[in-house]
Amino acid sequence: NFISVVCATPAHFFADRSGGDAPVSAIYDLVQDGETVWAAGNGLYRRDGDKWTVVRPDGRFTAMAIEPTGAVWVAGAGEVLKLDAGGSVLETIESGTGFIWSLSLHDGKLWYFTSEDFGWIDIERAVIGRTWEEGFSPRPVILGVSGYLHVSSVEGIWRITPEGRQRSEEH
Repeated sequence: NFISVVCATPAHFFADRSGGDAPVSAIYDLVQDGETVWAAGNGLYRRDGDKWTVVRPDGRFTAMAIEPTGAVWVAGAGEVLKLDAGGSVLETIESGTGFIWSLSLHDGKLWYFTSEDFGWIDIERAVIGRTWEEGFSPRPVILGVSGYLHVSSVEGIWRITPEGRQRSEEH
């Protein structure tokens, strides 16, 4: 069957929210670890099985990344939090930036991308490693491909290394 999205208003006629207790605020990022789903937005939420719980009701959270241990890195305004699998705060790192729009764990570093800059966090020492005052807009999509970190932007695809960024086609 063909459904014209242009004529289908509102969209919720065709899709149900994820369970009756799903977050109703804006959601900026979702990550999954096994059966657990985390949602970052106006608040931080976790779904185990069929039940959503509020982990942090206050604050705006914009990006997340999960370590193989199950720890979750969550970006908020001016800080990055490391939470255990249950949602308790293990680390807080002041980022000194505005909102972080994307996070990615790659080669032992937690890479972050904002509209104004990008850089990485040394997750072993829980400190900012290096920052470049060069932003990505709109919100970048990050992929680890062939051993490298790649980021999309309005200028194309970039390969990110600890030395900075290079156009992906240069390789």
